[in-house]
Amino acid sequence: MNYDFPVSLEDIYLKDGTQIPKMKAVVNNDTSRAVSTVSNVYQLVRHKTVMDEALKYVEKLGTPKIDFHVSPTGAKAVGEFTYVDKTIAVRKGDLVGLRCYVENSYNATSKVKFRIGGMVLKCMNGMMMPHDVFSIAVAHKGEPVFEFPTVETVMGHFEKSAEQLQRFAKYELSPPQYLQHAEKAVEDGIIAERVLAKLSDEGESAWDLYNDFTHDITHGESSRSTYIGKLGRLNRVAAWMDNTFFGDRVQ
Repeated sequence: MNYDFPVSLEDIYLKDGTQIPKMKAVVNNDTSRAVSTVSNVYQLVRHKTVMDEALKYVEKLGTPKIDFHVSPTGAKAVGEFTYVDKTIAVRKGDLVGLRCYVENSYNATSKVKFRIGGMVLKCMNGMMMPHDVFSIAVAHKGEPVFEFPTVETVMGHFEKSAEQLQRFAKYELSPPQYLQHAEKAVEDGIIAERVLAKLSDEGESAWDLYNDFTHDITHGESSRSTYIGKLGRLNRVAAWMDNTFFGDRVQ
């Protein structure tokens, strides 16, 4: 697996041999290159350890499609587990499949994360649910300990969370409103301005707008864009949509 490479924490020195205090380098032992720098109290949690724990759990939910993504330096790794046989219809032709994510990093930017949510299966466009069905975050303080929910709990919350996406499908937008919201998303830095020229001619709901935004990230961005970067932008879109249309929870 591309995430399974040996790493170690090593002291950092200046050219004159002076050790840099309170800092360590995370080194890929296969290449002898530094992956990142961290504080001297940082504890490594290896990508393989995290992925192995996730694999043990996701098998209890069924047989998922499995993908692993690693950043160019190896500092971040994401595992995706998508269940195309566990779906809920948002509207005719649009199915949301259960998906689990696990994320680890070697650069102290985030904790070990395990999330359960959903993804629209049409074109596998990566659309995220605004809220996770379930999530865990564990600090880098030795071997992570995950307390996973039961299968029954996950499926119950999955069905309830999908109702939010169904609300987007029922939230009607006139053509002027559709464009107005897209322009606001550009202003807020959520989507690129090029999306305005690619808006669906048949878009008439918040759900259609959501599809336009996510489709550009997954299909319209440069091939140089990393998957991990796209994942972060998809999460921002989900949060923005939720706040814009249902932030007051009164709709």
